[in-house]
Amino acid sequence: MYGNHVLHLRYLLLDKLSSIGVQRNSAWCMIGDFNDILSNDEKLGGPSRLISSFQPFKNMLLNCVMHQMGSSGNSFTWGGTRNDQWIQCKFDRCFGNSEWFTMFPNSHQWFLEKLGSDHRPVLVNFVNDQEVFRGQFCYDKRFAEDPQCAASTLSSWIGNGISDVSSSLLRMVKCIKAISGWKKNSDFNAQNRILRLRSELDEEKSKQYPCWSRISVIQTQLGVAFREEESFWRLKSRDKWLFGGDKNSKFFQAMVKANRTKNSLRFLVDENGNEHTLNREKGNIASVYFENLFMSSYPANSQSALDGFKTRVSEEMNQELTQAVTELEIHSAVFSINAESAPGPDGFTALFFQKNWNVVKDQII
Repeated sequence: MYGNHVLHLRYLLLDKLSSIGVQRNSAWCMIGDFNDILSNDEKLGGPSRLISSFQPFKNMLLNCVMHQMGSSGNSFTWGGTRNDQWIQCKFDRCFGNSEWFTMFPNSHQWFLEKLGSDHRPVLVNFVNDQEVFRGQFCYDKRFAEDPQCAASTLSSWIGNGISDVSSSLLRMVKCIKAISGWKKNSDFNAQNRILRLRSELDEEKSKQYPCWSRISVIQTQLGVAFREEESFWRLKSRDKWLFGGDKNSKFFQAMVKANRTKNSLRFLVDENGNEHTLNREKGNIASVYFENLFMSSYPANSQSALDGFKTRVSEEMNQELTQAVTELEIHSAVFSINAESAPGPDGFTALFFQKNWNVVKDQII
């Protein structure tokens, strides 16, 4: 797109886009130099514009049901001198409708370096936004079956220098580092192993005199890799009703993609009505919202709010509820959790504690 730099002619593009948007339900996006902004927050330097001047651009986006893509880089894409003042504006960008983000949930725009122009180029690609989808440790149930991983877990948990009773967090951090290091140095990635083993199998079968014993070994290893790959995607899909072992990897992959799309928040709107798409910005908006929602006003006397309520917890019940927790109770709670349930914020699932109960119990009781 290119918005006319002459203000009274800019409506031609906006009206044209609105006429397209109201009749289109399929996925589409628009990218280019719109020569317009949505608020004075998208402008640095120079006098402020009238609020009413932003409305035609906002109306076009509303008619087309468009939202701005997540971005990286300096979003003030244009810079120039007007009346001896240096002014920068967010003129260049990319928008997409809901169907576009459903089809391309990871589409992202990068604002590049200015080279020979007063505008920054805008690059849109359909790859993961590394800022948004940064890798995070997650305990894979396949870890529990590997003796080398179990040895790494044991040595990191009871290693030297960890004697403090309250150091369970430090032990878990060391476990994460040990498991991640073991995974990096081992041939753990099932998908990579499948590609390598298939290549080796094809190479061996293409020889004039194939070694059938080696072919048998490769086929056995390939079967193990396929089962691990299926197990991995089943775990990520969170579907408990369908069992592995039935060549359902494609189904599980589709479920993972569908769940990510369904659970994603493409943008959040701040108190000023501005849309934010980056994870850190959405996190700040959510944090501020819930802090304001649940923050106490610290009343001097809260007893009046409880007047008229009957006591429900007797002294005997209170003593039972506040007594020391036993190892049996913790054991029962840990082993009652589904081993494949979602991990906690540290990345460990219930399976980690169940498989390593004898090692970790002294620190979590």
